[in-house]
Amino acid sequence: MANGGIPPEFKKWIDAKKRHRLTQAHIVMAMELGMNPGKFGSLGANPHEKWKAPLPEFIEECYYKRFKRDRPEVVLSFVQMAEPKKKAHKANSLIANGKEAEGAASVGKDNALHPPSEPELPSEREHNA
Repeated sequence: MANGGIPPEFKKWIDAKKRHRLTQAHIVMAMELGMNPGKFGSLGANPHEKWKAPLPEFIEECYYKRFKRDRPEVVLSFVQMAEPKKKAHKANSLIANGKEAEGAASVGKDNALHPPSEPELPSEREHNA
């Protein structure tokens, strides 16, 4: 995470944003749609394919069809998207090392990472006896 705290999995999205001149909103829409940034070149129009829409318009159209809204409700930068992942990674590493710290205390068994176990039900033998 040398690039200002941006994880490597966002590198392909950053490259696609620069290469195809997309806004952060378009990137967030494409991420929510599950698009592959490596395939953006084939999705966008070029001079020989005049029937295709430009990539930003194509992403907006797909997003509207799926979510019935023009833009995402919240547009986060890559650094903001990486923030919760860094906190979870740090807490998980503290738990894995067996260290109880203030950050690790919030990620306990009641968290979504560790769902609570279901209570044991009495067996039929115990119930009938």
